[in-house]
Amino acid sequence: MVAPTIGKVKLNRVLIDGGAGLNIIFARTLDDMKIPRSRIKSSVAPFHDIVPRKPAIPLRNIELLVTFITRDKYPTETVNFGVADFETAYHAISGRPFMAKFMAVPHYIYQVMKIPAHNGIISVRGDVQQAYTYEQEHIQLVEALEVSLEAADVNQAAKHHKDLGEVPSKNLGLAQPDCPTKRVVLDQDKPSKTAVISAELDPK
Repeated sequence: MVAPTIGKVKLNRVLIDGGAGLNIIFARTLDDMKIPRSRIKSSVAPFHDIVPRKPAIPLRNIELLVTFITRDKYPTETVNFGVADFETAYHAISGRPFMAKFMAVPHYIYQVMKIPAHNGIISVRGDVQQAYTYEQEHIQLVEALEVSLEAADVNQAAKHHKDLGEVPSKNLGLAQPDCPTKRVVLDQDKPSKTAVISAELDPK
């Protein structure tokens, strides 16, 4: 987690993700930065693994100046970002293209990134506590989205079962047994613990 200056605004929630194949900035971030939508260029390339269970399509692309400011060094590069319109805990996510632009070398254990500048190497340090806090916030947002998607699946399936007067469970995707079954108690001291087995199994 770093805090570069992007488009003349310091953003303190920029995640460095070495596994990401593109850089992403969020529409809400651009709105907060007062950057007009007229600066955004069209794009149709999808990306995966940030929005659970489905690809997302960036609204557009935008090029912004990114600067890491230290006491006497100011490495600056123009970075291309995909603009996405959904909620996360971050202002932007910087992937491999970002690091290639700056020729940056991250060390995730120590939360530090080395960047060459015109008169030496700078060390950009992240805040471990902030990184953990934002990660937990992001996980909560993802879990809330998963619950919403799951509820939408159940509602959609219920429409298909309307004629039967049944409301399907969340486990609609599980295969149904093709033989008679019976329920057996697993623990005699806890009768509520049961399992479903084939009724044709040998009792021995």
